[in-house]
Amino acid sequence: MRRIDLYDHNRIAYEKVETMLKEHGKAAVIHPTGTGKSFIAFALIEQHPNKQFIWLAPSEYIYNLQIEKLWIKQHIRFDNVQFYTYNYLMRHEEIIEDIHIDYIVLDEFHRAGAKGWGKTVKKLLNTHSDSKVLGVTATNIRYLDSRRDMADEIFDGYVASEMSIYEAMAREILPVPKYVIAVYSYEEKLQQYLKRIDIMQNDLCRDKSRELVKMLRRALDNADGLNVIFKRHLNNKSSRVIVFCSSMSHLYEMVANVPKWFYDIDINPHVYSVNSCNTESEDVFCRFKDDDSEHLKILFCIDMLNEGIHVDGVNAVILCRPTVSPIVYKQQIGRAIATGNNESPIIFDLVNNFESLSPIAELQDEYIKAKGEIEKNKYDYIINGFEVIDELSDCRVLMEQIQKNIETSWDVCFKEFVKYVEENGTTRIPRRYVTNDGFLLGKWLQRQRGKYKNGKLSKDRVAMLEEYGINWESVSDERFNENVKHLIEYKRIYGDLNVPRSYKTKSGNKLGQWCVNTRIRYAEGKLLQERIKILEEIGFSWEQPDYFWERGYKHLREYYERHGNIKVPTKYICDDSYKLGSWLNTQRKVRKGKVSGALTKEKIDKLDELGMVWDITPVRKPKKQKQIKIKKEKTPKENKYIKNYESMLEEYKKYVTTNNDVLVPLSFVTDDGKKLGKWLAWQRNAYRNGRLEEWRIRALEDIGMEWENYETVYAKLHWDSMYKEAEKYAKEHGSIRNITSQYITKDKKKLGYWIAQQRGIRKGTRKHSIILDDEKIAKLNSIGMNWKPPLFTRKSED
Repeated sequence: MRRIDLYDHNRIAYEKVETMLKEHGKAAVIHPTGTGKSFIAFALIEQHPNKQFIWLAPSEYIYNLQIEKLWIKQHIRFDNVQFYTYNYLMRHEEIIEDIHIDYIVLDEFHRAGAKGWGKTVKKLLNTHSDSKVLGVTATNIRYLDSRRDMADEIFDGYVASEMSIYEAMAREILPVPKYVIAVYSYEEKLQQYLKRIDIMQNDLCRDKSRELVKMLRRALDNADGLNVIFKRHLNNKSSRVIVFCSSMSHLYEMVANVPKWFYDIDINPHVYSVNSCNTESEDVFCRFKDDDSEHLKILFCIDMLNEGIHVDGVNAVILCRPTVSPIVYKQQIGRAIATGNNESPIIFDLVNNFESLSPIAELQDEYIKAKGEIEKNKYDYIINGFEVIDELSDCRVLMEQIQKNIETSWDVCFKEFVKYVEENGTTRIPRRYVTNDGFLLGKWLQRQRGKYKNGKLSKDRVAMLEEYGINWESVSDERFNENVKHLIEYKRIYGDLNVPRSYKTKSGNKLGQWCVNTRIRYAEGKLLQERIKILEEIGFSWEQPDYFWERGYKHLREYYERHGNIKVPTKYICDDSYKLGSWLNTQRKVRKGKVSGALTKEKIDKLDELGMVWDITPVRKPKKQKQIKIKKEKTPKENKYIKNYESMLEEYKKYVTTNNDVLVPLSFVTDDGKKLGKWLAWQRNAYRNGRLEEWRIRALEDIGMEWENYETVYAKLHWDSMYKEAEKYAKEHGSIRNITSQYITKDKKKLGYWIAQQRGIRKGTRKHSIILDDEKIAKLNSIGMNWKPPLFTRKSED
């Protein structure tokens, strides 16, 4: 019986995950930030207590927070999970072959697309190809990495459950935010406008635009300041707020504004700051999370909370960091949008992310579509409004007028166009491209193509643009025609247009994903009639084909053409690593009803045409008696690797003599490039597994070999050292009962953090090489250990 309490949407996803893992061995879950998708993986672990799991994630801290949450809320602890960060496994790839795992969990699996991490994950999946793989993420697309789809690359398109942030809001899984648009700095924008106006050739237009800039400056000066805006929308004095910054200098600049921005709400707000490079950020974040005071709590952060971490009770996020990544943008606003938050969170956008990414317009549009879909299907959901408050609406009217005046100066934009072509060697300018001076050159060129198509562009301007090689076909049209050519080529090779979602052409064109997107646009009524006609003429079907079945059938036909039958062995694997034997056996099970799935009459007929045998009684061959071979024990001299081994022993002796220490760091490399640290780690591993011959053991022990890991030995020494500090504190103060995690000794040792770490090790929420056995627990109890965190803070000694 499952003890982990899943939300309804996650319970449905979990059931699909179990089915897909049984049928295909891999499954992905793509749910937006804040919906509790990680608990689907925890439920899988709980339901398979006799199976071994490995859990990979970008951060150990995120994992520990989730484990701690499970323990506090539901008293659940796991003994069958090995946790590693992607980075740790990349640096210790030698452990991949030694670990025993039945299931692999890839948390935030889009991160496995990174160059180094991806190579390690691929090695893990290939080494343990029989293990089942589950991945969870908020987005499967790597937007700034050629829009790679990691669900296709890692999971072959096997997505058990997918939900957009818009659908989650419309179904009230996530709260609908209130989006407030404001600005804290506008001088740079005004200077950009003036610079562009100065080079306008039309005197009348130039003078009018300068006057508009003056009006805009007055309007911005008279607009409500951020102190008024924050006071208007943050009604609760004890609100919890997260502020996203771009750098340390930017963070300091933003923190300096706290008295000015928030004085009217709280004259003494609690201010915290964290960044991913600071080792003490974890403690600071814990203090922010645990702060239950009646004061305003503000956390300024850099690259710390973009993914995976949720804080209960966050009332607002403030975006001070411009970003071009939709992933980062949605993860930032996701800190305030989480399942179980009954209040409408507030998003303050102070840096025009709404202008550079158009995300808020996209959020609104997609939310309305999702709402309409839900109402059409008559789901029992109450749909709240999506409120956008533009504190700069009057100023924005002036901005639009200025922009329009600037863009009417055709000659200025043409000069920028010529400059771009000469610098980049192409007229293919991205639609959202903006010059350093703020010209929306991409949109301008798009309008020229539109006017040309409608016959509204003068002959002189057509000639000027054609002189620089303009392609009048839009980027969209060009891509469409290119994909149609790829479709025709695919049909010529394979005889149909059932393009798998993961299919790519030799040039890297993601034709399969394009087909999926095209069918979606057709269903939404967004596909142009002329394009519909072209696709239908080449036989393109608007029905979504069963890609995975067709893929298996295609391999089966190839097998038939090669062998003249389909007597495929169960463990048969094709040249491209496709498990054809397993797929064919699954078809038999589906027809018998042993596994879920639908096998239509059409599919059955296609298999029968190839001579399908539906009932197979396995013939068991009698086991051959193993002949016992007596291996001749090799003497050291007969071993062909003995010279290399003796060479490494000499290097080890040399290290011990030089450093007076038998513990060699794992990363140590000799002057001539020999990886002595790793070599000794291999010897320890062989010793633990009983694979190290006696003569090798004796040779190493003669030098002083410690059979425990380097890290383990030093962890023990560190434990003893810190216990002495704790014992010293207890003698001075009577006990260590009231030490909190922030306490630091006179000689700068983090005694408070170490004591908090012991609590975590005992609870099972912290992974550590030290085992807190009964002896250590008794020693800590003898000096007054409090296994629950104290309620007040003791500052470090002066």
